Amino acid sequence: MGISVLTLPDGRVQLLYTTNTAISPRDAAEGLTFMREMSKWNTLGDMENGVVAAGIKINDKILPAG
Repeated sequence: MGISVLTLPDGRVQLLYTTNTAISPRDAAEGLTFMREMSKWNTLGDMENGVVAAGIKINDKILPAG
């Protein structure tokens, strides 16, 4: 698909898209579609993505969210 994953020093990941590293033109096209989808999801807020806080752990104690 032409996508490489880099782990940044702070633990985040970065996706790099390069058509030259895809096995075929079809894989390159699918990689581009994937990267566009990832870009779209990245711009949405947590609630729009379906992320809902369930709880938080403080000093080995789990507290429910809300």
